[in-house]
Amino acid sequence: MRWTAWVIGAWLATMAAAAAQSGQAGADPVVLVRDGEARCAIVVQTDGEPQLLEAAKLLADYIHQSTGAEPPVSEQPPGDDSLVQIHIGATSYVRGLQPALPWRDLDEEGFLIAFPQPDRIVLIGGAATGTRFAVCEFLERYVGVRWLMPGPFGTHVPQRRTIEVPTENVREEPAFLSRQLSGLNSPDEKDWSQFARLRGRIKFHHQLIRLFPPSVYAQTHPEFFPLIDGKRRLPSSDSDYKWQPCFTNPAVAQEAIHKICEYFDQHPGAVSYSLGVNDTRTESWCQ
Repeated sequence: MRWTAWVIGAWLATMAAAAAQSGQAGADPVVLVRDGEARCAIVVQTDGEPQLLEAAKLLADYIHQSTGAEPPVSEQPPGDDSLVQIHIGATSYVRGLQPALPWRDLDEEGFLIAFPQPDRIVLIGGAATGTRFAVCEFLERYVGVRWLMPGPFGTHVPQRRTIEVPTENVREEPAFLSRQLSGLNSPDEKDWSQFARLRGRIKFHHQLIRLFPPSVYAQTHPEFFPLIDGKRRLPSSDSDYKWQPCFTNPAVAQEAIHKICEYFDQHPGAVSYSLGVNDTRTESWCQ
């Protein structure tokens, strides 16, 4: 039964791939590189965040790694009308496509890959992060780049002489609001997390040690700290995390409310605040 299910699944996947290829056959693809020669230019939004220029350079770099071609990156359209223009972000051309190109209603991590004209391609997200994700998707779909794990040994760039892109619009938005793997801290790991479209948008990590730092509260409010075996357990320093505040003390809750409201007043763009408990064992909890 397992073998039969595998065969049926493989057959269905093959039929789906054939159907997708046949559906693309009727439209003329856009040629970005022909025989190692760049047939495209990358135009990047001028008034955007630095991340947009980085995304444009990322696209150019991987096309170069794959084909040897070097598409120019500029804030202005190229003077050569024979080149396909790949617009990154809300360039003046893209802004002129409103409302026919509905990108302003995208989630900040959502994106569009659109083909409004035979010689124009648009890669744009609801924010700069979404635009970078659009570039990553473009490189995976049409260049064949794979980021299998962090670092150069996990990166696969197929060697090609020609890149042709089917003119089918792509619209994607995150199915999960927040996607995060803790511990990706090195430069290679941080790059890979973006290639994998990882981004934590909800704060949830251990936070109570920061909400009630002992250097501030140990002397002024010792009752905030746990009572264990009849003795008050005062942390030795702000790096001593082996404790929890006294959750049954109403003053603890009131102080947390005050500080969290203050945080949102100072950071109006924030969407969450972590109330994650400190990383310790239950015997360190207040009795």
